[in-house]
Amino acid sequence: MTNSSTPVHLDPRWEAFLDATERLTGPGGPFEVVEKVVQGETMGVIRNRPLSLREVLVNSFEFGDKESMIFDDGRRVTFAGFRSDVASTAAWLQQEHGIGQATASRSAGPTPMAGSSRSGPVSPWAPPLSQ
Repeated sequence: MTNSSTPVHLDPRWEAFLDATERLTGPGGPFEVVEKVVQGETMGVIRNRPLSLREVLVNSFEFGDKESMIFDDGRRVTFAGFRSDVASTAAWLQQEHGIGQATASRSAGPTPMAGSSRSGPVSPWAPPLSQ
């Protein structure tokens, strides 16, 4: 039995944790980590990561009526509901503010730099303006 004062390296679950981490992040794993240069710095990144928030959103569509968010006030949002919310927010931004497709840099560091284009519709399904 361990408690909060047990050093992690003495916890009997430590080896299982390391093994699971290796299976998930090692070669061929679903979250395989590889070395890449990002903004001039070499760091570990997930090989098959989504390259944009748009890609994350589009990939979530397959989950349909499963819950994606549960709030402490009891509200629940499904993936399908979130898709609808994103589309209606995009339409509102276009109609009320003339804001077109927004883009974000995937390598902009901890706070992505965002911009917008007034030349196209706001849509999470539209192709990115640049890669």
